[in-house]
Amino acid sequence: MACEGGSLTREASPSPRDSATVAASAPREAECADRRLSLKGLRRLASLSGFKSDRQADNMQDKPVFLTVIGARSPLKVDADALAAILETKDPTRSYEVIAVPTSQNPGDVGLIVNVEGVQFTVLPRVAKVDAKSFSSAIGAAALTWKRAGEAVGKSEAQIIAASNQPAGDHAAAVKIAYLLTALTAAIASLGKPLFVYWGTGDLLVEPSAFSLAAEAMLRENQPPVLQWVRFDLLRGPEGPGGATGGMLSVGLDPFIQYEIQLEPVAITPVEIARRAVGYAEYLIREGAPGEATEIAGPAPGERIMITPITSPTGTRILRMTSRRINSGLAS
Repeated sequence: MACEGGSLTREASPSPRDSATVAASAPREAECADRRLSLKGLRRLASLSGFKSDRQADNMQDKPVFLTVIGARSPLKVDADALAAILETKDPTRSYEVIAVPTSQNPGDVGLIVNVEGVQFTVLPRVAKVDAKSFSSAIGAAALTWKRAGEAVGKSEAQIIAASNQPAGDHAAAVKIAYLLTALTAAIASLGKPLFVYWGTGDLLVEPSAFSLAAEAMLRENQPPVLQWVRFDLLRGPEGPGGATGGMLSVGLDPFIQYEIQLEPVAITPVEIARRAVGYAEYLIREGAPGEATEIAGPAPGERIMITPITSPTGTRILRMTSRRINSGLAS
């Protein structure tokens, strides 16, 4: 493999709008130069491999693109026929075409093109160490439920990158691409012993077993795997009449609905806040975002949730969700 001494890095504190950007290492024509695994770097790597033209890549500039990174201790060997067989078994309702394509820079490195229902994905092997410190944001969030997330990232010396060759597009297209990439990523992961799965648009690290189970449920029940697509960051609010308050901000809903969501602080437990956030996100992934400010029934009796589209100072479009009226002592 080329660039064995390369490094993989991730900015520690991405904004939600920038969460489609991840970090990579890509070869140049006659040298190995460390690169961020950014969307730009990934497009350049894809074009060097002969998967698409620079003009096609330029048309994707600044648009969310779904991609995953599967980390492993040593290079994962992904055979086209084996991958096609697994996809056919796990997702028999769809027809996947898997094509092996030697890279132009190193004929020994074989990537894959996967075509399914009008969507094309690129699968590329890389050999590079991962700097766990630069993944601090994703590791910190994952550590709440997966204590060894940082250890897993630090052990990775090889990765498989799987990415859509087209931007997310509208709501329906984004959901379709995310579903297909989830199935593809789980199939690739089953061919080896991965250390982690990274979902780029959510800046989200997922334990491989959890990702695989979520993918199986998605294919079996048509259930969007929200916790594998979207990260939820807890927001600490001020003390209220009912005690400490907390809210939540999503990272990774933007490609689906062109908004993140922000639950304004209320005096309920973090577990209940998370349950609400996941429920709202699932609803919005299924139905799309409202076109204007609206009000819906809340989870608690007598509660109403006001949904207001706003734009943050950094330009992120957010659906602010505020409890207008809550009984049982909860703050409004």
